[in-house]
Amino acid sequence: MQIITDFTLDKYRELCNALISSHFKPLKISDYCSSLPSSSNNRVVLIRHDIDRNIKNALRIAELEYKLNIISTFYFRYPYTFNQETIQLIKSFGHEIGYHYEVMAKAKGDVKIAEQIFRKELKMFRNISSVTSVCMHGSPLSSYSNYDFFKIYKLSSYNLICDAYHSINNVPYFSDTGRTWSFEYSMRDHLISSKELPKIRKTDDLIDWISHTRYNICYLTIHPERWNDSTFDYFKSYSFDLISNVGKKVVLMPLRKKE
Repeated sequence: MQIITDFTLDKYRELCNALISSHFKPLKISDYCSSLPSSSNNRVVLIRHDIDRNIKNALRIAELEYKLNIISTFYFRYPYTFNQETIQLIKSFGHEIGYHYEVMAKAKGDVKIAEQIFRKELKMFRNISSVTSVCMHGSPLSSYSNYDFFKIYKLSSYNLICDAYHSINNVPYFSDTGRTWSFEYSMRDHLISSKELPKIRKTDDLIDWISHTRYNICYLTIHPERWNDSTFDYFKSYSFDLISNVGKKVVLMPLRKKE
């Protein structure tokens, strides 16, 4: 069945192996922002995991990468995927832990309340792990964009090195949002970039791009809940994406025009 040949753990392993074979060196988001490597002789890949739900899959992805000597950055939502034991275990594999904030949506646009929520939730994460980078949650069902928070406040005010959206631009960027790499269903998950990239839908096409690209950097966003190794979990995630994509296309796409 063709429907289950993509967005599986086996396919994710193929994607990781393609990065390794193409000599891309994985970097944590905060390490990249600290050094901003520019040497044309080195290939760099940034792998970002947005843990929106299904924390068990986040652990599976973290273990898979650990076995392949890949390090990446995991951003957890509070309280939805805030699990101290799992976060500490993923950290023990060498991965970076970050905060997946959605404070503008939670505060319904009130910037002062959003700031209070941000400080409180960031402290919860820092009670169990060092956190030097953050990443907004898209909150597609909210009319408020979490991206706007750091248009008002400064990263330095929270001892943060970078934000995964605000601090990284002009790099080839691909996200699995909507179960496609084409950004067709991405409400807010896109970067300002001068790179002209092909429209890629399937992971096999992304693997082919990685294997042949002349770019020395790429940036991938992976939602672990989407990548499953059981038929039941796969179709559960597939159904969720299908319903979500229909909702975005019919009701929410006009929001993109306001971004």
